[in-house]
Amino acid sequence: MILLDTNAVYRLSGIEKEEKLKIQNLRDYVLSKNCACSMYTIFEILKSSFTFEEKKKVLDFLRSNKIIMEATDEINVQYNRLKSQNTGKEELYNKLSYVYGEEIINQTYINISFFVIIYAYTSATIFLDHYEQGVTKQKIYFRKHFSIIQRSIDKHIFKIVKSNLYDLLYKNKYTATNIREMLMLVTANLMTYYYELLKKAKLLFENQDKNSYYKVISYFKKLSKQILKDNLCDSIEFDGEYLSVCKLILNEVADGSIDIKNRTKEDVENYLLLKICESIYFVDENMKNEFEEYWLKKMLKSLMIKSAKIKPNSFLDYEIIREFYYGNEYEFLITFDTDMKKILKNVKSCIKFQNSLDLIDSFYN
Repeated sequence: MILLDTNAVYRLSGIEKEEKLKIQNLRDYVLSKNCACSMYTIFEILKSSFTFEEKKKVLDFLRSNKIIMEATDEINVQYNRLKSQNTGKEELYNKLSYVYGEEIINQTYINISFFVIIYAYTSATIFLDHYEQGVTKQKIYFRKHFSIIQRSIDKHIFKIVKSNLYDLLYKNKYTATNIREMLMLVTANLMTYYYELLKKAKLLFENQDKNSYYKVISYFKKLSKQILKDNLCDSIEFDGEYLSVCKLILNEVADGSIDIKNRTKEDVENYLLLKICESIYFVDENMKNEFEEYWLKKMLKSLMIKSAKIKPNSFLDYEIIREFYYGNEYEFLITFDTDMKKILKNVKSCIKFQNSLDLIDSFYN
């Protein structure tokens, strides 16, 4: 079976065009195979800026050519309920966008929240590693208790992100720009607390206070109580480029505050990326997964090092690729998205990824 990405569906239905693409060859191939598109693709179609007539053209193309439109049981129940009400097509599409939206938020909000959480958590741990070298009993104590306190904050962030995503969905503001702004605002509010923690830690470490780790934990416990009372959505001014502590460390390298001989900026970025990954997970060689590891590093690099950029659409892209990666029923993924093709190209161990790229290339002049 072939899994079709959103942009492939747009080209096949004729609402998007690409000059170098041999569209008839693509259509002939796709229509001769069993094909499907994920619920994430259907949601993207329903929430796109295309007109009702254009959306209808896309969905009619899928139906008339018997391309499977995947959905959860809950989506199917809601679809049948809406259809039984003899709802007009335009109103049906509008209501379905909320049905799909709710299901997708329920399935992705933890993944989205995770990057806000690790942003703050790894900023703290990278900072502490940077200013306090070596493993000590105090450091082990700090990591243990810091993680315990962090988990209570995690649940709070999950709740806030999920609530805000629902709010954007039902106010018809569920766009990449608005989601990104909301996530960065939550991150900025959270980081105001963490910066207080880090400043306190740096001062204690520089003064070589023997009880510094215990004092930092005590201070963080007080801060965490304040965080749990905060909706983390207050409108505050922030510069996304300087939210990340990794960015601050890179700047110290650039201005010579840190002496790293014979290392390029890219070397330092890769070093920080490795430290971030080490601080959040440990890979069992027997369970190593190149796709998940590549995507995690890609997102971490853009989030923690490359000017704190979050691209909400990347989460939907990930879910589509993930469905293809783990779905034994799928033989090929057809996508024309540059970022998605880059992921396919860089995960060398997955034969399906490489075969998909060869197939995609065959549709170009």
